[in-house]
Formats: sequence, structure tokens, C-alpha cells
Amino acid sequence: MRLRGYQQKAVGEIDDAWCDGARVVGLRMPTGSGKTPTLSAIVRDESGPCVVSAHRSELVGQLSMAMAANEVRHRIISKNQPLINGIIREQIKRFGRHYYDHNARCSVASTQTLIRVNDPSWYDAQKLWVNDEGHHTLADNIWGRSVRPMRNARGLLVTATPIRPDGKGIGSMSAGLADVLILGPSERELFDMGYLCPYRVFVAESHINVANVPTSASGDYSPDPLRKAVHADKQLVGNIVKEYLRRAPGKLGLTFCVDVEAAEETAREYNAAGIPAAVITGDTDTLVRVRTMADFRARRLLQIVSVDILGEGVDIPGVEVVSMARPTKSYVVYSQQLGRLLRLLLPDHLQAVWEDLTPEQRRYEIARSDKPVGILIDHAGNFLQPGFGHVWTERDWMAGLMGRKRTSYDTAIPADEALRLCLNPCDPKTGLPCGQPYLRILPACPFCGHEPVPVERGGPEHVDGDMTEISGEWIQDRLREIAQIDGHNVLYPRGAPPAVIRQQHIDRQRQQDALRGAMQWWGAYYKQIGDTDRMMQRRFYLKFGVDVMSAQTLGRKDAADLYAAVVADQPWIEAKLYGNT
Repeated sequence: MRLRGYQQKAVGEIDDAWCDGARVVGLRMPTGSGKTPTLSAIVRDESGPCVVSAHRSELVGQLSMAMAANEVRHRIISKNQPLINGIIREQIKRFGRHYYDHNARCSVASTQTLIRVNDPSWYDAQKLWVNDEGHHTLADNIWGRSVRPMRNARGLLVTATPIRPDGKGIGSMSAGLADVLILGPSERELFDMGYLCPYRVFVAESHINVANVPTSASGDYSPDPLRKAVHADKQLVGNIVKEYLRRAPGKLGLTFCVDVEAAEETAREYNAAGIPAAVITGDTDTLVRVRTMADFRARRLLQIVSVDILGEGVDIPGVEVVSMARPTKSYVVYSQQLGRLLRLLLPDHLQAVWEDLTPEQRRYEIARSDKPVGILIDHAGNFLQPGFGHVWTERDWMAGLMGRKRTSYDTAIPADEALRLCLNPCDPKTGLPCGQPYLRILPACPFCGHEPVPVERGGPEHVDGDMTEISGEWIQDRLREIAQIDGHNVLYPRGAPPAVIRQQHIDRQRQQDALRGAMQWWGAYYKQIGDTDRMMQRRFYLKFGVDVMSAQTLGRKDAADLYAAVVADQPWIEAKLYGNT
């Protein structure tokens, strides 16, 4: 088993953290980056007994297959011998041999099984425990209680999303167990290095109304009201199949539904349209699940329809299209589902030499592979939610240790990175509706070139602060206000002390001078990194809530507040203004 460079680095940092006194280490690595090979390397290096747990009992078979794929001999803690025998057969069928060993020092088990182990000596003997999908683990929940008796063991929490929708922290200084969190490479870095597949997004028409669906204690939509809202959209199932046939016919796909009833209805619709499909739920037998995955890899099935169960804790290589039909307020759920698209689909001869290629060569090979790009079809409006969007957006993962006051990751993306949906009725390249989301600071869709026409042009709120789109009359009014501020003629209200009014005018001018200087440096920075004037104007408006011309008419206090916001966004500006370089 050959680790990639960043995986080796993560293993080293984990060992260092343990040597420095941390008992439980958290590791954040993106979906598709190879968390299982990384934790497998740690398990193989462990000389004492250790246990790797799946957070759901129905995922034990998949975890066992993943350990086998990384050549880790292991035993399975289960009283279900037919299940174990079936897993052994599936490993032989897939790998030509099995990696089950009743006497292995490494064990694979579910959290539910671990918590029922009634053997203090077994607990005391363990030297390492690993919780897959470690963001579930808190000190006082079932995942935390399952490892608490292992008093002599170090711990490792592996996750792609070290945040929780309920806002609780996974750190030992909060509600969790992790003493430290190690961050692997970001999604953007992995895309650039040629380890993750790029993807395109299509936001499909949706009639799901979640406006009145409450939020549960978990931070996501309340399940029963959400199910009712989704089932109220009678066109949804038909649209799912229609959009798949439009955007990704013949590609391997996962469809995420709100409940079993919706999943079964969707699978029937797929099959009726000639698209081989099967359903996997939390109640699906482990061996049936494993065989279904085998049929999927062999393309005997083109669609697996799931109820969240395939969103996390499972390795599904080769997925070419993901259809979201279940709205969520949880960034964890959303990113895990989208993450199924990121794995590469490469022939064996390329996989064998992938580490020997340069990033440029890898990206070239991805572009000419059977999966040059993944496809997300969003029927639930998840992609456009504040804080969701693209997985490569920078996020404050360290906040997951202490937790967050909010119940979802709804403010992770800055306002100037907000997205809009291209409503161009016809993409000239394909004849289909464009349906692509793109940055709101862009005047036109980068995919089809369509530039939306403002409904009104009377003010910046109608055009996202784009000065070229606003009416000439509005601009002339602002220019007169700016000239009045910059001039020496002061209007003295009747009865007001002239000296006081004069000083207020001078103070306003001085504050405006400082603000405009900061705005010039701010604009120069964003133009240097590629913004056009229109993009910069839109970015300023979305970020600060005022357009660049109205900003120059603000009173002293409002100008001071905006100055502080601009400097907070780019702190180096103040040094430039006052010469402290």
C-alpha cells in the first residue's frame, strides 16, 4: 500500500500529536482524498490490539471491504457468522483473496456492537481506537461511550467535516473528545494536485417548499415536516429521471432521497425508463448492500437510490453523477453527498503510476479519462444555500473543535462569493436550459455567456452595485452629492453655529478622504487578482452592503464604520495609507 505524500504527512502529524501528549487526535481530510488508506497505514503500524469502528452497524461490511482494499488483516466483531462468511466471499470475489483473520490484532466493529462488549480485559488491552466519520463522536453520546472504556488506548477521529449541524464542538475542551485537530490538504489543493475530479453543477427546477419546515435540535430540517414537503412536489420523481437522461445518460449515479417511500418510487421510475436502479436504505442487509455495490461497479446497475446511507462512511469509486432530491440545512450532509463525485475514475495502469506523474500530467489524464468531470444535479436547492456552494471554498474547520453558536454552517461563505443561477432559457451548445450556478460578482454566466437583464435600473439594489447598469440620472445625483462634500461651500441651517457646522464638514471630508483611499487600495487589490471594474463594484456592494458611489456620500460616522470594515477585510491597507510598510 503506497501512500500519497499528503497522506504520509498526515500520518506523521498524527504520530507527533500523540507524542506531544494528545490522547485523541482529530483528522480532517476531504471526501475522496483517501482517509481509509491513511487510517489503514496507522492501524498497520500499531503493534498492539486496535479497533476501527463504523458509526452505523449496517456499514461494518463496507468498512471491512475498505480495510481489505488496503490489505489490512482484521477480525470482525459480530455474532452473525453468516454475515462474516458472506463478507469473506465478497472479498475473495473482488480481491482474489480475503483479509479476515479471527486472530488479527485489528478488529472491525460497529459502534452499536462496541458499546455492548462486556469484557473489561478486552477494553484494557486495546492500544488504539479509530472512529470513522468522527464528527459523530461526543463525550456523552453513543460514539463517545463506545470508546470511553478503552482507558489505555489512543484515539483517532477521522472525518471530512469536523463540524456538526447542532453546533456542538468535537474538541475535548467542548462537548467532544479530540485534543487536537489536524487538517489535511484542502479540496482546492487536491484539485490542483490532480487527486480530485472537477465537477459541474446543474440546479434543476424544484417545487419543494421548505419555507414552513422547522429546524430540529440536530440543526437540520425536522424529518416528518420535510418528508411531507418533499412528497408534496408531485413532479419531483419524474424530473429526477428526466434531468438524468438530459445531463448524464448512461453514467453511474447516486440519487439521495428523503425517505424509503421516495427512494422506492424513484427507483421504479428509473427502471421504467430503462435505467437499471436499486435502492439501499439503513435496513438493507449488509451482504445485499455489498453485492449491490459490486453490480454498480460492473455497471450492471446505473443508479443507486439511497436515503442518506451512502452520504458518508462508504467508499464508492467511479460515481459520475449525483442527484440531490432531499433538502438539507446541514453542510455535513450536503458536502458528504457532493463528495461522492470527487473520486477519480482511472484505468488500472494509470492508478499504478499516478504518484509518479506531475500535477499537470494528472490533470491532463483526468481530462481525457472516462470521467473528465463529475455532474451534480440539484433538485433540492441545496447548492445555492448560503454557506454551501462549492466544496473548495475555504472554511474555518478549526471552529469545529469549540463548536459554533449557529446550528448550521450557514455563514461560511462570504457575501461576495454568493452564487446566482443562470436562467438562460437555452444553452446554445446543447439546446438545454443552462441551469449553472455562478458567482454573483460576475456580470454574465461563464458557461453560456448569458447576461441577465435587470428588471429595474433605478438603484444599486437592482444591479448588485454594478455602476454600468444603473440609470444615468441616479449617477448624476450621486456625483452632485460627492461634489458638495468635496467643496468648500457649506450649507448652514438657520440657527446653527457656523463654526460647528464648518468643523463637521471638515471632519466629514477627512473621514471621506480616508475611506476613499482605503477603497482605492481595496479595489486595486481585487483588480490585481483578476476582477474587472464591474466585478470589483459588485464584490464591494455584496461584501459591504453599499455601492462604490453611495459610499462616497456617507456622513462622518457611516464613513468611519465603512472604513473600518474595508480595513478589516484587507488589514494591510492601513499600513499602505499611513506609510507603515
